[in-house]
Amino acid sequence: MRTQKYEPQLGSNVVYLTTQYPSDPERYAMIRQACLKILSSENTFNDFTPISISDSRQGTALGIVFKVPDDMSRGHLRQYALICHCDDEQLLMGSWKLIAAHLNLIKTSIQQRAAKEYEKEETLRRTSSGGLDQYLRTRRESKQHPPRSLTSVLKDDQFYGELHSQFAYVLSLLNKKYRFSKPFLK
Repeated sequence: MRTQKYEPQLGSNVVYLTTQYPSDPERYAMIRQACLKILSSENTFNDFTPISISDSRQGTALGIVFKVPDDMSRGHLRQYALICHCDDEQLLMGSWKLIAAHLNLIKTSIQQRAAKEYEKEETLRRTSSGGLDQYLRTRRESKQHPPRSLTSVLKDDQFYGELHSQFAYVLSLLNKKYRFSKPFLK
């Protein structure tokens, strides 16, 4: 299990901890449900508009769905979502602009990095292949490969640490905005 830690400033009593899976089974179920709803086909009509889902028992989630090129995936695109989940709908909706703006920045950065890696892979594949026949055969055979993680697509083992820092920064802005004694989001 991956774990990342971020302390926003010296003297701060807030530490942001990221784990690969929530330690609380109830929280895990809520986040999993939010992921399924946000990534479902009836909700993901474009890459530009944040999606909000709310449930009195499950809490509220704000998500931005996006696609990155990946030659190893069906349709050569892989779909991801950045999701912010909160038990308090009013707090989350009151911070919509701030959260959506930062999620969009993160999304754009990921897409640009993935596009660069995709172009490098395509160029390498075209130049190292034995002509068009070999290139097409390689693309067909790539369907047999297992799905790649985002760190693999971006070719960056430090990606989740960077992502954690970006999320922690947004959380620190929200905590500063609302002057919470406890963290804004769990």
